[in-house]
Amino acid sequence: MESREATADEKVEVVEYVLDLLASSAPAVSDPSASTPPQPHPLLNLANSSLNTPLHWAALNGHLAIVRALVEAGADAGLENFAGRDALFEAEENERGEVVGYLLGVIGIGEKREGENGAEDGEEDSVEEEGGGVEERVEHVREGMAGVRVTEESKAP
Repeated sequence: MESREATADEKVEVVEYVLDLLASSAPAVSDPSASTPPQPHPLLNLANSSLNTPLHWAALNGHLAIVRALVEAGADAGLENFAGRDALFEAEENERGEVVGYLLGVIGIGEKREGENGAEDGEEDSVEEEGGGVEERVEHVREGMAGVRVTEESKAP
């Protein structure tokens, strides 16, 4: 039997399947009126011996769809590995611009707007903030990333 590398779509399908399994195994909330937001499944932020999480690896490798799925499931974008690097730093360091843009959007630094600056209908173009490009914005937010959690209100489209 010949082995092959999974396609990007297959990888996303596997991650989404596992995330669905984790979500369905989460303990039921006893008081639905409680103001405490639901906590992500503990395995979502499980780190290896270098403290890299699934989000670190997806960001480092530029897998935007997987990064998006992990963040929307509650992955902590502010967790740092042994080298002191979070997922945003790994994406920027490895020139994964789409992932950097998404993570900046999640924390409210970079924005995506449809139809502006010459984009075709249905396409998005990133809006650079005044005062610098991606590298400057990454440096600006790195220190403030620890503990950032995504809520329903803060999810990027």
